[in-house]
Amino acid sequence: MVASADEVVRSPTVLARILVHDQPFGDSSYIHAQTEAVYSRRLAVVSHTLPAAGDLADALSSADPASRRRTLGDPIVRAAIQHALAQITTGVFNGLPLSECAEIFREALQGLRLGAVADSSESGVMSAGRLGDEQFHGWIWKDDSSEGVSCRAFRQLVELTFGGAVCSATPGDVEALRRAAALLEHVSPALSRSALSHTRTVALFPQTGRWQNASSCSQFGFGGVIFWPKSGCKTRGLWQSTSCMRRCTRNCTTSATLTPA
Repeated sequence: MVASADEVVRSPTVLARILVHDQPFGDSSYIHAQTEAVYSRRLAVVSHTLPAAGDLADALSSADPASRRRTLGDPIVRAAIQHALAQITTGVFNGLPLSECAEIFREALQGLRLGAVADSSESGVMSAGRLGDEQFHGWIWKDDSSEGVSCRAFRQLVELTFGGAVCSATPGDVEALRRAAALLEHVSPALSRSALSHTRTVALFPQTGRWQNASSCSQFGFGGVIFWPKSGCKTRGLWQSTSCMRRCTRNCTTSATLTPA
């Protein structure tokens, strides 16, 4: 008996292949490359106004591929590029101040020069741990009240986006998230690895205020970050965040492939 085309497409194996390998919304290598290209162009535009952006752009042009991906995939660096570009091109000054954006660029440049192996999620001292032990596993937010530029910018971006603050992850939260991520990777190794490679930070939120009825979310303007209810660590793990991870991937892709610099 020959399976119909509809049955073949609905096959879990075929669907996983499409979501992992097909362009433009599944091929992670393609998505990362497009994201880097777009943010490099935007950084070059910003450099005409902020010298710190030009210094970072020059350093990135000679950096190794892993360092470029780590820097331009950093949610804080990307947000700084976006906020600076919007203010410079529109003349409307809101969001992260240009001075703060310049400070973020200088911190990223210092990381490149020092050969840092982590992005702002760790170097900004705001991490409670990682979702796993592999390089593609993202960091879990922990607010230690640091006044470092990355921590300060992250808190400000959350406030601007949601009108509230996220929670610090406890050791129990971290363990629950790590177990759930491992379970996802066991069930669908290629698909979960692809999605998680676009998830740089996981932040937990209290289910109060604007988050009261939220289950999980990601934001186009805050790419690379997944926001997950703190209560979900006890009741659901990451099972129901698979779709959120895919939205995070789509946000990265849409920004990279459909929005010109």
